[in-house]
Amino acid sequence: MIKYYDKKYTPNQLAKELLIEGLELKKECWQEQIQYGDFKISEKEIKQVEEQIRKRINGILKYMGKDYFYPEKTMIDQLLN
Repeated sequence: MIKYYDKKYTPNQLAKELLIEGLELKKECWQEQIQYGDFKISEKEIKQVEEQIRKRINGILKYMGKDYFYPEKTMIDQLLN
């Protein structure tokens, strides 16, 4: 068993955790990375990409047997952002 942050994991479980951490990190900072590239993207397209990232991560979380997911933004959240 592998000990990681005071929890024990099998190699398979740890691999899943590391992949999920990487996806979550990308979800949080992808906009910063495209600012330095040759991207032409509108605010509407940014929101659409964010929604697709959320959906894809949720699909992967489900596939990997996780019991938490990223919720869809509500109308109130969308109005505030």
